[in-house]
Amino acid sequence: MTAEVWSIVPVGSGNVGHVPDLFRKVYGDEYLHREVYHPEALWQQIQTGNIVAVLAYSPLGLPVGYVALGRLSYNPRIWEEQGLIVDPKYNDSGVAIPLAEYFTKRENHRNIDIDGIFSYAVCHHYFTQIICAKAGWNDCFLMVDFIDKSLYTQQPDTTRVACVMMYAEFTEQKEIVYLPRQYEDIIRQIAQPLYPREFRMAKDSLPDSHVTICEYTGHMPAGSWQIAVRDIGADWSDIVSEILEQAHQRKIVSLQVILNMACPYIDAAVTILREQGFFLGGLAPRWFASDGILMQRILGKEPDYDTIKLYTRPGKNLLVSVRTDQQAVRQLSAQ
Repeated sequence: MTAEVWSIVPVGSGNVGHVPDLFRKVYGDEYLHREVYHPEALWQQIQTGNIVAVLAYSPLGLPVGYVALGRLSYNPRIWEEQGLIVDPKYNDSGVAIPLAEYFTKRENHRNIDIDGIFSYAVCHHYFTQIICAKAGWNDCFLMVDFIDKSLYTQQPDTTRVACVMMYAEFTEQKEIVYLPRQYEDIIRQIAQPLYPREFRMAKDSLPDSHVTICEYTGHMPAGSWQIAVRDIGADWSDIVSEILEQAHQRKIVSLQVILNMACPYIDAAVTILREQGFFLGGLAPRWFASDGILMQRILGKEPDYDTIKLYTRPGKNLLVSVRTDQQAVRQLSAQ
């Protein structure tokens, strides 16, 4: 079959009931965004504008694929791909390509405010990465040991699964982006395929005042915790200590902190994170009004790099940068 035979239509009140069966075929009852198992709840989210979703149908009218976007809480003009799935019987049919491309076509998001879309592509196989790469998405950050392997029926030889964030950008970045000196080159490299940024070098000291403003992400996989830092204050060192204490109490494995790169004090903030064992994850485009930089720490185990599979050359380069920085941070802590 070719991609042209598939019908892709918006999810509405008449077909929302087809969604739960598709997810159970792929994930059982363990998918992160629970509304997909409850048609009424999913339809309510669609009606309120928090989710947009489409279903793909075969020539015989069978539901064979689904993809949805949900708003990112830190920047409602950035949307997250929430569940590009295909009935396993149709994995080799080609239907995943038009599903991945659907929302990258401007005519398909005329009625939503959108600057970009991102997807967390798993790294124990290439399927999602290939689909997103062919649709023109870019590898931007890598989260090591992000998801517990129990979510997958074909479990890799590891306890956790990494994810690479792939991103499609539709509008120009107008905010100033401050670069920490430690990561100037890699951030410029990651941003190269995106719209041009106005880069400036960040300050290497914290402000004399201000209070750090953090937002804590919900809907994270078990053992993962992500914190978005909108503003960096004089209390940043204390905030980092509190984050680590809470992470240990909650038995977090994969801890990520995303810093707002519109903040000129980001150099000092990154330095403090590195002193506490955090290493680079990459660039989080437009996470706030400006970009963000993701820093991460793995708790209670060694980072598992050997099972990470990355499809694109930029993704493979990103893995080298992440792994090299983690080793440098370890040496820093040993001094």
